Order: sequence, then structure tokens, then C-alpha cells
Amino acid sequence: MGECVSINVVARILETIGFDKIYTVNMHSESSAGIFTIPFKNIDATGFLAKQTFSYLKKNKIVRVASDCVIVAPDHGAIIQARHFAHSFDQKNPPRIAVVDKERKDKGSLTIHSMYGDTRGKVAILVDDVVVSGGTLLKSSEACMKQGAKSVFACTIHHDLTPGALSNIEKSGIIKLFTTDSIRQETQSATLIEFPLAKLLSNELRHYF
Repeated sequence: MGECVSINVVARILETIGFDKIYTVNMHSESSAGIFTIPFKNIDATGFLAKQTFSYLKKNKIVRVASDCVIVAPDHGAIIQARHFAHSFDQKNPPRIAVVDKERKDKGSLTIHSMYGDTRGKVAILVDDVVVSGGTLLKSSEACMKQGAKSVFACTIHHDLTPGALSNIEKSGIIKLFTTDSIRQETQSATLIEFPLAKLLSNELRHYF
């Protein structure tokens, strides 16, 4: 409920200031788009992140072809995004998809029950829209490694990291966390790879004008 109220307040402020159109990137709750009364578009950066990630992995000789990878949804809510990511990764031969069956219990604790799909001998790529504490990614990466994944990488559109989250990711089995520069990150890390959104956003603005 808090998220919906805060978005509502921000929307009213922006409309009052006099903006002509609002662009967002991968809103966590797409239903929030309905609160805007001025022209609005939610840009999906999933395909952009997938292409940038595949290019990085091939350039650094981590993978040769898309089939060397398995795209992993860290929960059932991320399945649609994982499918989109896989298709954008390689449209002709998209990698297989796996899904982690997790349960969030009281006080935010996570339990991994099982995994649907096979990551054995593959480069597992966890895909989600946002990482905050990193708990879901860390538990999911452990599940991939236990199943025999060759290595684990993670991709999130936004990195709204809480204190200590990046340090925990650096100490985990996740080799790299690929993300965009949608949120300013003060702390530098060799584990965190940011891809600028400038070109994606500029292309959208060209269509508008």
C-alpha cells in the first residue's frame, strides 16, 4: 500500500509542475501506470539488458552461444520477464528457462523448495526487475550451484541496494551483477556492471518529437 500512495503523490506533483509526458523504466507494479492523467509510457529495458549481457559474456569468452546459458527466474513472478529476456538474448535460438520455487515467510526469510528446469553444466543467469537486499538472488544462486551450474550471473533492471547488500553479493557465488544506471550507485564494485540507458531513452524521445 505504501508504494501506491507514494507513486500517487509523485504523479500529482509532476502533473502540477506541468510536464508534457512522463517516461518510466520498468515500474515494479505496472498497475500504477493508471494513476497518471497526462501522457505516460513505461519503457521496458529487459531486451536492452539481455542484449548487453549477451554481448559482454561473448566478448569476455564466458559463453560462445546462447545455448551455453540457462535463464533463471528467481520466483514465479519473474517468469514473464525471464521469457522476454531469453528471447531478446538470442531470438533465433533462445536459451532454456528455469524457475526457482521460493517461499517468503515471516520476517522476510526465504525458503527455496525446488527448481523447475536444469542448470547443470550451464551458465545460469538470474533475471529480475529489481534487487534490494539481494536475498532472493543469493538464495537462487545457491540453488543453481547445488544443481551443478557452471557459474552464476545476475541481471536486474534496477539496483536499489540496501546497506551491505552489494558486499553480500560480492561474497556470494554470483560472478557479476549486470544492471542499468537507472539508480545512482555511489559505491564502485568490480562485481557490478552498469549499462547506460541513455541510448534507449533517447530513441524513445525521438519518437515523441
